[in-house]
Amino acid sequence: MALDTLRPKTLTHLLLAATMFAGASQAAINVGTLQHDGPATPEQLSLLLPITGATDAGTSAAVRYKEQSASDWIEAHSLYRIQPSATNAPAVGEVLDAFAWPIIGLNPGTTYDVEVTLDDGVAPVVRTATMTTRALPGAAPPATVTLNATMSFDDIQDALNAVTAGDVIEFQDGTYQLPDFLSITGARDAADTEAFNATAVAPIYVRGESRDGVILQSAPTGSPGPVIRLERHINHFILENMTIRGVGVDGSSQRGILGNDGRTNTGGDSYNNITFRNLTITEVDRGIQFVTEAQGVLVYNNTVIGNNIWTSAFVDTNLTWTDDGLNVPGSGNVYFNNTVRGFGDSFSVASHSGNDTNTYSFGIHIYRNDARNSGDDFFEADHGHRNISFYDNRSHNSMTFLSLDPLYGGPLLVARNTAINIGRQPHKWNDQNSGNFVYNNTVVVTTMTRQVAGWIQDNNGPTEYYGVRNNILIWTGVGTDTLRISNRGHSNVDFSHNCWYPDGRVQFDGVFDNFAEAERDVPPTNPIFSGLTKRFTAHSICERNPFVTEIVLGSDYLTEVTQTYWPELRANSGASGNGIAIANITDGFTGAAPDRGAAITGIGQPDIGDLGESGIGTTPKPPTNLSVN
Repeated sequence: MALDTLRPKTLTHLLLAATMFAGASQAAINVGTLQHDGPATPEQLSLLLPITGATDAGTSAAVRYKEQSASDWIEAHSLYRIQPSATNAPAVGEVLDAFAWPIIGLNPGTTYDVEVTLDDGVAPVVRTATMTTRALPGAAPPATVTLNATMSFDDIQDALNAVTAGDVIEFQDGTYQLPDFLSITGARDAADTEAFNATAVAPIYVRGESRDGVILQSAPTGSPGPVIRLERHINHFILENMTIRGVGVDGSSQRGILGNDGRTNTGGDSYNNITFRNLTITEVDRGIQFVTEAQGVLVYNNTVIGNNIWTSAFVDTNLTWTDDGLNVPGSGNVYFNNTVRGFGDSFSVASHSGNDTNTYSFGIHIYRNDARNSGDDFFEADHGHRNISFYDNRSHNSMTFLSLDPLYGGPLLVARNTAINIGRQPHKWNDQNSGNFVYNNTVVVTTMTRQVAGWIQDNNGPTEYYGVRNNILIWTGVGTDTLRISNRGHSNVDFSHNCWYPDGRVQFDGVFDNFAEAERDVPPTNPIFSGLTKRFTAHSICERNPFVTEIVLGSDYLTEVTQTYWPELRANSGASGNGIAIANITDGFTGAAPDRGAAITGIGQPDIGDLGESGIGTTPKPPTNLSVN
């Protein structure tokens, strides 16, 4: 055969040959089975798709889903490819080479079809799965055992020790003076061989006759323990409808409820499918805290009040830093519709000792909670791993909004939250971080301790593979810089469609006099989902007050905000109708484009905070007007 017969004769042949050679040199898409990451949760699907071999770095992973009985598909956010090389190695758990992302806003106890299409530009691959969200536990049946306040502590403890599958232990109204903590234990002999025999169809309930009428009162000792302690091997257990009261002494380290079986890195074998609902926990240093990993813990419709107050003595020191409001590490755990006040970190996801994590935390979701007076972090995502979401929450008075110190790979989704009056900095992204995505949040601050910027991030490690989109940051404080990001990295970033006030100096891979200059001159980057190579694309300047109801702050952060605000935008404000549509985040918006910030026209205000017994089971419906074929 003559050599010239192998040569392309036309431009079409030339392009075809180039495509064939490119495809031959490109890695195939090597992925495993699409699966749910950890136990089912009520309103989310935590998607995980392991990578099993060489897969091109530019491979995308589009997602759609539908209720199994429906015909129309709904577009979801694409999966994120976790970057193990861009994160620290945790002491416990692992950073997977995988695609992952949570779908949020679903219905409890509902079966969904999910489809992921992976595309490397050569040969798409499709993975499908059917997944079911978790149903909320039903109402308690009639009591099988009743307790009253005249009984001795030992008799009450004996009754709790004797519970068996299907039992409903009910405390009658009264104040129960407890000389020691009440223990809920599944292991009833020294060999630790007998576990709770409860099941999903025959759970064990411990409840009060009424929430305000039953008060479990901790004895005022010098170093009080928890009011209730969960020991090893507890499963299918519901605690509800009572008040748990500590001694009210700050610095006591007292927990309202403690889960600690004395081990670390348990793999979640100690606690499974536990529910805390319709509780008032008050006068404690820490609300609900598990030191050991747990699986499938539901914490909802509770009011949890700590001992910390919003004064300089508390918030300008480390006095509050170990005081967690809600912290249940492990997998498949959720906290929703809780009202939390007076802790250091209102919400956390891991147990750690200094810089080392003791727990493997993934598939944890925190939503529709109302927090006040967080002396440290509104949300401490420190030492979390992947498929963690924090959305539709509201904070008044916190020293930071979001702490990553560090995050192990993500993805972490932080969306549609409101944070008003922050004392140190909105985001504290210390150490090496990647996989954090911050969408449609509203932050309003006055003069903070740093007094230089509305958002300042020191050089505490590289931050890569992340997204900041559709957010509002309004800063009315003292200083010249609106944004000062000093840490290195920032490759592979989506940083667009945010709204700022004022139009001050910007430091971000360079120093710029204003946002227009930053948008023009900031070096390019590789996008993740947005397709935008400039980090300041479509940024705009907000008014000082773009809201229907003006958010009034003091001269500095120490002025406690006591009014409750919802940051609904005025029509035609600098942040109204000029965001970018993000699937599963802005679904249901009305107008040509979604609003920036937490309050999006067309979606409506979520029910935030403790809804009480009448709100148990209340859940938003997903949008039905958006579909893809």
